[in-house]
Amino acid sequence: MQIFIETVKWCAMLLLGGGALYFHYNDRLKAKTSALILQAEQQYQDVTKAGGQKFSWVVESLYAMIPLLLRPLVTRAFLEELVQSVFDNIQEYAKLQLDRLLGQTTKEQSEN
Repeated sequence: MQIFIETVKWCAMLLLGGGALYFHYNDRLKAKTSALILQAEQQYQDVTKAGGQKFSWVVESLYAMIPLLLRPLVTRAFLEELVQSVFDNIQEYAKLQLDRLLGQTTKEQSEN
């Protein structure tokens, strides 16, 4: 019984430690993804309809940063989902800010 309890304790510690590492690196990966999206926007600003190119560039840049030992765990498909999610969040934030700005402008115009 003691061995079973020790085994469960070690498994729980490994799972919790792994979970903590996952969330820590997931946040860092999202921050790096945001920075790469901005860099891609600047790099491709003169190219029309470059959405696919920018997306691929960001995914490939992220994938190149993944250590070889972790590449089987962090697939391109995972990175594609992450990049799309971060982009969607950035786009939603920009829309909220624009709506807020336009709302203030409309309110100022109606007061005058």
